[in-house]
Amino acid sequence: MKNIEPILCVFLLSVVASIPVFAAVIELPEIINPGSITVDNDHIYITDFPSVYIYSLKDYHLIKKFGRRGEGPGEWLRYALLSRHENYLVIGDQNKMLFFSTTGDYIKEIKAKSIIYWGGRPAANGFIAESRTTEKDFQYITICLYDQNLRKTKEIYRNAFFWQYKKSSEKCDAIEVGGIQFQTYNDYILFRKNRDFTIDVLDKSGEKLYTIQHPYSRLTFPDSIKKQYHQYFQTAQPWKRLYPRMEKEIHFPSHLPAIQNFVAADNKIYVLTYETRENQSKFIILDLKGKKLNEVWLPLRQSDQWFQHSLTQWVRRRCSHPTYTIKNNFFYHLEENEDTEQWELQVTKIIAP
Repeated sequence: MKNIEPILCVFLLSVVASIPVFAAVIELPEIINPGSITVDNDHIYITDFPSVYIYSLKDYHLIKKFGRRGEGPGEWLRYALLSRHENYLVIGDQNKMLFFSTTGDYIKEIKAKSIIYWGGRPAANGFIAESRTTEKDFQYITICLYDQNLRKTKEIYRNAFFWQYKKSSEKCDAIEVGGIQFQTYNDYILFRKNRDFTIDVLDKSGEKLYTIQHPYSRLTFPDSIKKQYHQYFQTAQPWKRLYPRMEKEIHFPSHLPAIQNFVAADNKIYVLTYETRENQSKFIILDLKGKKLNEVWLPLRQSDQWFQHSLTQWVRRRCSHPTYTIKNNFFYHLEENEDTEQWELQVTKIIAP
């Protein structure tokens, strides 16, 4: 049985209303370097490359560990982006998709007919994934749709790669390091469009339906986060060898983006901002059409350690929501306990007023 510590906390849901939020903290001694967390109605899935851990949602006990690094059937080489679909799991690796049962039994894999870099998951009647292209020596990150055989059918989004390192005149754009933030939800594809509070919503065929926009006062870019970017590039491959040049070319804007990340869940969009207070982070809750429903402070502690881990996961794996997710009005968050140096799962119930 997992060591579970219940905690009764009170968080401020809006500027005027306080709500009770019940939280449980579960120790995860088997987790070393988590990449993402996914929750369905029965299980919690945590990726820790190259492994996937399956836990019971009811009592948090470990049910199974599966996965291994390699290029053979049922193996992945670079990433382990897991998504839950109907009665099966899909793991997106570079250039292939792997299918498993919800209990971790291998079913099949499909290899891509063209290059896929990241983000592979089912969408519409096929898949959606991140790729790259170069036009006139200018590099772009693209989001493309693929058919059931992983053949590219349509490009639906693109953005400039964060550093055009072949062009000496181009700066390294710190904000775009993590690539394009996107998520699939029901029959929608959602993108963070720019640095303002803007989300594009597309249908499953990649056609734009509407844009969500809200006024938002962006925060000044703090020196503490700039430091985390520099520490990452100094130590992470392949950027470590390029850092002497990158150090001079990396560019930080005057303000942080309005949206740090977002999760679509429970027919809502939970937008994570950079606003913090007392080890909590501010989320803005929207309906799927973009109407603002509420604001909530949740126990996501954005310390220097958190930013360093988050940045590492974001850049190396580009998870849509690497250390937290939301399901059935519960907030599931992975955090490393600085005293025990052990990862914990924090489960928080969000109760609407």
